[in-house]
Amino acid sequence: GARRWVIATLQKITLYDFLPAVLADNNAVPPYTTYHPYVPPGISHAFATAAFRFPHSIVPPALLFRKRNNGTCEFRNEVPPALLFRKRNNGTCEFRNEVGGYPALRLCQNWWNAQDIVQEYSVDEIVLGMASQIAEGEDIIVVEDLRDFVFGPMHFTRLDVVASSIMRGRDNGLPPYNELRKSFNLPTKNWTTINPLLYEKNPKMFIELAALYKGDISQLDAYVGGMLETNGEGPGELFGAVILDQFLRLRNGDRFWFENTQNGFFTNDEIERIRSITLRDIIRETTSIDDAELQQDVCLNYLNDQAALYI
Repeated sequence: GARRWVIATLQKITLYDFLPAVLADNNAVPPYTTYHPYVPPGISHAFATAAFRFPHSIVPPALLFRKRNNGTCEFRNEVPPALLFRKRNNGTCEFRNEVGGYPALRLCQNWWNAQDIVQEYSVDEIVLGMASQIAEGEDIIVVEDLRDFVFGPMHFTRLDVVASSIMRGRDNGLPPYNELRKSFNLPTKNWTTINPLLYEKNPKMFIELAALYKGDISQLDAYVGGMLETNGEGPGELFGAVILDQFLRLRNGDRFWFENTQNGFFTNDEIERIRSITLRDIIRETTSIDDAELQQDVCLNYLNDQAALYI
């Protein structure tokens, strides 16, 4: 019984809370209707090797933790909230110690280091930090922790996640950018219309990009074109369509989806109860974090009516 409830809660939070936050569209997900046995729920190559790799652009270069101190909730001195000046020192990966006077916990120094972090910091501090740390902007910039130091600071471990994403798409036979757009009933683009706002700001970048593909946009990699589309409000048109399609197929083609009354797992009242559960509720039930220490939607922070995505 407990396993069913855990899975159902995960389904609800992922599809109805997390996905709209990622897509920056509260109305993106249509209501559930019924189980569709002929809908293939499998993960598509377009999703796995291109579209859902767009979050690389929102990964920050550091981990922030918050501690509780005499009823107050503040950032640990070890990880200052001032974000975040970086420097390169003979190819090493580190933070400038001028930031708040303390070194920050740098992402590139902590790949595969989860157990050490859990031993050093409490789960509450980690969760509070994750609920407080705003993601990087949704743009074409990927921090150097992912560009130069995946996975780890040593030379022999280093990969460029952007380059490997382009290569992964080619290895998996992903169609080029415009072909993928056509498969999702989207109009094709040229070098100036992939992202008109970005082209207006930085035409030189598109000219140089076109030169890399010998001026042939029909050869443009789907990952590259899709990453260029975003204007800071979630993924661009192509990646948004791919991501939404994937999650809806996962829902509609799943016989065990919690809202499918035909499987007999939950009553209508239980389904409504599951729909009311949020990630905030789960955190409150499983940690000692106080009610006042968490915003209502732990995926977002609303400041001056502007929504900022949390990691």
